[in-house]
Amino acid sequence: MPNIGDNTKILASANLTIASSGTISDALDVQGNILTGMIVPAMTGTTLTFLVSFDGTTYYSYYDQYGAQPSVTVSTTARYIEIDEEDFVSAQFIKVVSGSTEAASRTITMIVRPL
Repeated sequence: MPNIGDNTKILASANLTIASSGTISDALDVQGNILTGMIVPAMTGTTLTFLVSFDGTTYYSYYDQYGAQPSVTVSTTARYIEIDEEDFVSAQFIKVVSGSTEAASRTITMIVRPL
């Protein structure tokens, strides 16, 4: 596989799960990385929002500096969604929230890179 030689762009992934009949995933601990994208399966809900935490215990709904709650539109087909790296730069833990109760267990792959 070709390598462009830029070690700051090495990507890693971790899976989060929204349980069947649930709306909130387990947590991603970014551990010094930054969220860059996500691979989302077919979903029951059509919108995803996010919860963030700085201690892994207390979670807050994520709002940007303009007071808007960023969301991601999803559908009945799997897709890759790019995330603006600046959106989650200060969050240590991230959960994904579906706008509707999921009809089955959903695995969302979170893509990160080193800060």
